[in-house]
Amino acid sequence: MSRDLAAENQYLRQEIDKLTMVLQHQKQRSAEFLRADLDKTNSMQNELSNLQAQSANMWKEYQQLMRTVAAKQHGGHLGHGSISRNNSVRFERLGSRVDLMSSSNGTHSGVSSLSSSTSSLHINDH
Repeated sequence: MSRDLAAENQYLRQEIDKLTMVLQHQKQRSAEFLRADLDKTNSMQNELSNLQAQSANMWKEYQQLMRTVAAKQHGGHLGHGSISRNNSVRFERLGSRVDLMSSSNGTHSGVSSLSSSTSSLHINDH
């Protein structure tokens, strides 16, 4: 009888050892997964911060261009083609940059409306 108990005891110890090894392996894999996930999250957070900074800069540039247009409209010169080709090109480039950013992520709501604002703006460059 004690021989049966000793054999059963040995079997149970082996099973415990197997389960302990499996648990250690799962802990290691979980730690690796969490580390990789944290790295990816940090990378995405940095990318988001960069895109937000770009969006804010583009928004400021857009506002400045709109002030320039408004000032020239107020002066009565818009209909006479006084807005320079340079400003027209800047509007087009800014609109393109906003379209690219908007397609890759959701941006500042004011910036995302830039594309529709610039596409409806007709500038005479004679």
